[in-house]
Amino acid sequence: MTLPCSGSTVSGRSLVSLTGMTLADSGAAPSSDVAIVRPMSTDDVAFAAALHKTTLPHGFFGRLGHGFLTRYYQSFVESPHAVAFVAQSAAGPQGILVGTVRNGAHYAWVLRGHGLALAVRGTAALLGHPRQMVFFVRTRLAWYLGGLFRFGWRAAARRWHGMPAVDCAPPPAVLTHVAVTPFARGGGIGAGLVDRFLESARLAGCREAVLVTFAGPEGAGRFYRRLGWSRRDTHHNHDGRLVECYDRRL
Repeated sequence: MTLPCSGSTVSGRSLVSLTGMTLADSGAAPSSDVAIVRPMSTDDVAFAAALHKTTLPHGFFGRLGHGFLTRYYQSFVESPHAVAFVAQSAAGPQGILVGTVRNGAHYAWVLRGHGLALAVRGTAALLGHPRQMVFFVRTRLAWYLGGLFRFGWRAAARRWHGMPAVDCAPPPAVLTHVAVTPFARGGGIGAGLVDRFLESARLAGCREAVLVTFAGPEGAGRFYRRLGWSRRDTHHNHDGRLVECYDRRL
């Protein structure tokens, strides 16, 4: 897969050249050879949720249904500690990316503002699929409860000692999800979205970006290595799947 892209920016919007895309490649005649990478809005979250469920089926969140995913992407749109982008061509949205520039602060903010709604929608989805509920209890419940306990403990400690809610030294930016519609792959959409994410991370003061992807053909390690990311670790995740961790200096 070739991923050429331009680095142009017009009025805060990155332009991605869609090169090499033909009718045979895409399954539909492209109406434009340029996609604009722009901030994701509330109007885009339904598209983002649908694209996530279609193109990222192996992750756990994709199993929690459209309602959960729409609220999940809305949290990235609203969070002051996250970024969310859409690649838009004349034919419509072609890809999405979400990530964080203050990962801990983002998820603390999500717990306060969206935690209950996400829990309700996720639980409703699991109750309708008993096997998924068993899988969740077996692989993730203890980890999530531990995370909630640690969050509450740290928040209480900060209040008690008068510590700031956000650390002064910026943590690594975390690329959380990137997805491109199947008929638009190979034209630079993914690379353009990643470039915009890295640019935003630099502007936020981050010195490093990190991500996790599945190992092997189901993952995107080859794609990220082409873009200059370095693999630093391989391990099994909570689901027992082998994953690769990548980083990139900014």
